[in-house]
Order: sequence, then structure tokens, then C-alpha cells
Amino acid sequence: MTYTPRHAFGLFAATCVLVAGMAAAGEYLRGKLYAIDGDTFVIRATGEHIRVAGVDAPELHPCHCAAECSLAARARALAQTLLDQGPVTISRIEPDRYGRTVAAVDVAGRDLGGRLIAAGLARPYRYPERRRPWC
Repeated sequence: MTYTPRHAFGLFAATCVLVAGMAAAGEYLRGKLYAIDGDTFVIRATGEHIRVAGVDAPELHPCHCAAECSLAARARALAQTLLDQGPVTISRIEPDRYGRTVAAVDVAGRDLGGRLIAAGLARPYRYPERRRPWC
């Protein structure tokens, strides 16, 4: 078969559609990520704050009792460890009322929120439910 410019354009167009579909499904993050607490991190290169969808981790700033402070510190440490292991893929959902981007977050193909829940350092959470206290 002889390839013509028309074939090349068709291949290029098909590749563009495939790549666009991959970008819509999730974005692979490169660079340093900083865990603010167990369910929020910042992309240092852009300053964008990402809120992990579907989970509630204890508050670190401010925590409301010694038990919450301890759990929050452990949740943040685990989140940072996992984010550092990468690769991290986010699928943006929507901004929240604080301006953070709510997103599904996978680390090495595994759900970050699910891993925090499995470790006992976060709870399942669905907005607009009221958050339960950690104290």
C-alpha cells in the first residue's frame, strides 16, 4: 500500500482524538506535590489546590483535639508519601466553595482516597453531607 498525505492526515486526526480522550480521562502530574493535609494537596508548579474527591480526612489546620491532631498528622504523612511515589493522575471534577479543584486522584493506578480510608486515616464523604467530627 502506498501512503499519501491523505493517509498521514487521517492518522494524525485519529491520534489527536485518542490523545484528547486520554486528557479528558485524567491528567498525569509531574513535579513536586505538597500535601496540606490528608485530603488536600497543592501542585507547586501551578499553585493549584486539589481536594481529593469522596473522602474526608481530619483537619490539620486547625485540629480540634489531640486525637484529631494525631490522625491528621498521620493522614498528611501518608498522603505525602503516596504522592511522592507517583505517578499521580488526577481527573478534575469541579471547583469547591473554597476554590480548590475537587478531583479523583490515583497514585500508581490506585485510588488515593481509598488508600487513606483503608489505613483508617479518612472517611468516605459525599458533598453536601455534614462532616462528622473527629473528636
